[in-house]
Amino acid sequence: MGGGTAGGSMGGGTGGGMGPLNTYVCVTCPGAADTNPGTQTSPLRTIARGIAVAQQLNLPTVFVGGLQGASTTYAEAITVPNRVVVQGRWIVSMAGTWSRTGNPRTALLNLSPLGVTFAPGATRSSGLDGLRVISSGAVAGSTSVAAITIVDASPLILDVQVDAPSTSLPPPTTAAGIAVSTTNGALTPANPRIAGIGNTTRAQVSAGPATTNSFAISVSASAAELQYLDLRGGNVSGPSTASAGLFLVGAAGTTLSASSAFAGLASNGGCAGVAAGGQTANILLDTIEARGCNNPGGPIAPALESVGVSFGSCPALPPLAAPPRLVDSSVQGGSASGMNSYTVGVLASDGCALDIERNTVTGNGALFSTTVPTSAAGIVCTSEQQRGISGANSACRIASNPSVNAGRAQSASIGLACIGNCATGTAACRGSCTEVVRNQVRGENAPAVFHGIIQHSSPRVARNTFGTDSVQCVGGSGMSTGIYGLRVEGAASRIENNLILGGQCQTAVGFEQVNIVRTGDSSTPAPDVHSNTIVPTTPSGISMNVYIVGVQVRAGGSVSTPFGPLGTYRNNIITALGFASFRAALAELTSDSDPAVLENNNFWSGPSFVMPPTPPLYFNENTTMLNTAAQINALNGGGVTSNNNMSLDPGFAANFRLGTMSPMRAVGTLTGAPQDDIDGDRRPSMGTMVPDVGCDEAP
Repeated sequence: MGGGTAGGSMGGGTGGGMGPLNTYVCVTCPGAADTNPGTQTSPLRTIARGIAVAQQLNLPTVFVGGLQGASTTYAEAITVPNRVVVQGRWIVSMAGTWSRTGNPRTALLNLSPLGVTFAPGATRSSGLDGLRVISSGAVAGSTSVAAITIVDASPLILDVQVDAPSTSLPPPTTAAGIAVSTTNGALTPANPRIAGIGNTTRAQVSAGPATTNSFAISVSASAAELQYLDLRGGNVSGPSTASAGLFLVGAAGTTLSASSAFAGLASNGGCAGVAAGGQTANILLDTIEARGCNNPGGPIAPALESVGVSFGSCPALPPLAAPPRLVDSSVQGGSASGMNSYTVGVLASDGCALDIERNTVTGNGALFSTTVPTSAAGIVCTSEQQRGISGANSACRIASNPSVNAGRAQSASIGLACIGNCATGTAACRGSCTEVVRNQVRGENAPAVFHGIIQHSSPRVARNTFGTDSVQCVGGSGMSTGIYGLRVEGAASRIENNLILGGQCQTAVGFEQVNIVRTGDSSTPAPDVHSNTIVPTTPSGISMNVYIVGVQVRAGGSVSTPFGPLGTYRNNIITALGFASFRAALAELTSDSDPAVLENNNFWSGPSFVMPPTPPLYFNENTTMLNTAAQINALNGGGVTSNNNMSLDPGFAANFRLGTMSPMRAVGTLTGAPQDDIDGDRRPSMGTMVPDVGCDEAP
């Protein structure tokens, strides 16, 4: 900030009697008065007078301090003009020496509900530096309160602390720590920079309580550069209330980096670490920690909706604009409870094309049984506006996220979901999500667990790990409980090089293909499933399972005519291991749901644990169990192609990769084969002309 170097240990001096080089304000210094010239030895008493003198003398900085050992708080309503910086952290010794190093931020108590304001058109040559700004609260019947208000201006706010108002004051309708906006008549959008001075000295911004909305920073029709911040939304209570660390509306171009954004507690309402809507082009969330509500339990009612990062109701991106991005961050949905409550780590809904890359995402962090939501999810990209109301598809890219975990729930836990509205579209409809690649995804600890769901959408799904064998169903009873590795419904996705696992539950299904007719053009999307390893469960769960199926194909919805054969399966390892009353590597659950192509797949049920004494491999037409590879290869005709399938022990090594003696090596087909494997290794491997079967290409 301007003037900082003048404050090393001695300040700016008196300029040899020619007047001050900068303006000095010290409310607690002996002899301070607004009639003084504003020098070090004869300082002004108020910041407002300091600003006025700085303007008169064309000086860049107002140095604001307090007498050493004295309690110093300025109580003023100030407006900062262009090319003036108000700089705190100054301490004046009894000998009159001004120093800044190592001092606390200077306190400023607002006297206006708008707090500190800036002149319209103010640029980054103006600003605040080293102040602790205390919000005034809802004085004089105000409904909206902010500690700092920036309208049609682009100042530099550096090294500030924004405190909530005193708890003795009535809460306003809407509270903000810092509010940034642009009016309709402004020539350019507001574009302030708000930052701490480094990752170890972050600026703290708190909103305080409100009756409806509380946001640490809100940005409307503007862009803001935010860095090295700790943002805390305040507490609200009641239906339709909201709390957020960062709230963006039409804030295209805003960046938040090296910061944290936490919601307060929205009892019976909704909260988000970061919430964004409207035009979101070029928004960047980089290396942040975001969290929704954090309910401590006890008598306080929890939130009904809690999301770590939420993007909703986004219009189409302008030409050449980049979609919003969330990268290299840690995101937690938070905690919620109650009827139809939910937590989501990252939620993109109703047209928001969010790029989600290299993040650690947790759906919830519920530590208490009283704060377990009805449903929990890690990442959801959906066409819905809210709770089932149809909107626009959200073309997310979900890539290289090392951990996506839904967390626990009372009803359903979903690791990752791409939910589109292509049921009434044409075959060209791609739905929500463009790509799902290189992610580690799982749901957990619920009666119904879905590691991945692709519905009415057709992203490329490659090199992911869905689930872990250690996941268990929690709650529920009997066949109403189930674990699904990956479900695709009405999807034309290319699904390749994935490790798809289930877990331990009454029902364990590795991969489910649900056939749905699109009413717009009567087409039926079908997936291309190539080079995956599918393990719904392992014998470690032999006492828990009733139903084990590797791949399950069925009709969905209401159809008036039978489906033809749909879906291509090549070079997959499909297993049905473990004890169960019913198990099959592949099951056709409806008579009109045949796979169209079955080539070079390995169907493996292991040693027989149920009758008949040969391994159950393939449940055909929902009536007949086929127990040999030869029977599966005989399923040709009527639109079905089936050949070169086998039934061999895959010879798994650690993490379901192929051992050196695996019979899956070099027995696949080159038709449609990917050029790499789940680990990015070349396929086929050096020295061979034929790829391996499964997600792993052995060296």
